[in-house]
Amino acid sequence: MHILWLGLIAVIALVFLIAHCYLYRGLRITLTFFISCFLYGIFKENAIYYIEGVLSHAKPPYEVINPVLLIFHAPLVVCIGWLFALYTSWSLAEGILKKTKFFSGKLFPTLLLGGLIAASISYCVEATGIVIGWWRWTIIDTRLAGFLYGVTLSPLEGWFFTFLAVMVPYFLIECSKYRVKRWKYIFIIPTLVYIAIRISGNYMLAVIIKWLIFITVVCLAFRSQILLTNNFKKKYACYPAENSSGLSFMNKIPFFMILLMLTVMIFIDLKIIKRPELLISTLPIILFALIYAANDFLPAVFLVTFFVIILGGQKFLILSIPIVIYLAFAIISKFSAQRINNKV
Repeated sequence: MHILWLGLIAVIALVFLIAHCYLYRGLRITLTFFISCFLYGIFKENAIYYIEGVLSHAKPPYEVINPVLLIFHAPLVVCIGWLFALYTSWSLAEGILKKTKFFSGKLFPTLLLGGLIAASISYCVEATGIVIGWWRWTIIDTRLAGFLYGVTLSPLEGWFFTFLAVMVPYFLIECSKYRVKRWKYIFIIPTLVYIAIRISGNYMLAVIIKWLIFITVVCLAFRSQILLTNNFKKKYACYPAENSSGLSFMNKIPFFMILLMLTVMIFIDLKIIKRPELLISTLPIILFALIYAANDFLPAVFLVTFFVIILGGQKFLILSIPIVIYLAFAIISKFSAQRINNKV
């Protein structure tokens, strides 16, 4: 299966995601999000090519094989893929956090959960993409390679930190109380510093910065009260109890696009490359999708997952991450709500 087919499927999904964003969030968010993320994708891929490849006289960390369409040296299919991953991760994180009243609509919890969802999408796509030959990684990285069927830690942390690099400044500039401030664009500076360190070749400094960013986001996710504002176009906010089935479907488009991605990956794993063991890579994003969609049967999902982890051994241990992070949000939300009620 040529990567061009993946690009065509991604374009179809992107059309639905743009429609969802317009109906659910309004024209301004739609334009600023998709345009800025697309430009970031072009910048990122070209920066990697020139700085980590040409200037360093080495190969970029990953290479897309037969990319077909390029924007300078940025494969178009990769740029579209970033739009898909960023928006679906944001939307699923937002929907999951609505189940935890205390964290619903807050900026930093959405960032942390969205980054983890992006990493789970990475695991699914990378496992299949590497085997089928869409791209290859040129850097030497053995972290988790045997644990994740050939997928190392590099792409997972790469997708996680790319989500943060894009969404931290975007949320603070466009979707927070700072939106009206003239100085709001200073929130771009940390991302530019991170990119500069990332492509500088100073590995140890990059690792330290990544850990500091991760710890900071985790702390702020459970302590910061900054809200995501200007998220919804009220007139089109889609809730099944109040609107037509058509609008209810539009509200859940990111979830359905994740299902489309999973269908493609599972078909390739089973029918084209005939590697059913790679289906393990789909389980984390499936679990996040189930947490998003499930309500009454959410405890049953957790129970089944628990038995899968116990019976499946270490290769299924990664499924504990979606469970642990969701239960952490749910438990803290419950106790925080009780504490607020007691004060009242």
